[in-house]
Amino acid sequence: MDDRQEIIFRYDNAPNHNHILTFPHHKHENNQIKPSNEPNLDEILLEITQIQR
Repeated sequence: MDDRQEIIFRYDNAPNHNHILTFPHHKHENNQIKPSNEPNLDEILLEITQIQR
């Protein structure tokens, strides 16, 4: 989340988007739901670092 409490991105594995190719794994980003494999912590930290630049 950013300083305005808005979601920047969020990985999710709730089984509520069965149309997503990577179901149940998906990612919430920019008010969109995108396919995503389950990330590991290193991948998430790298993504955060890239956003902060």
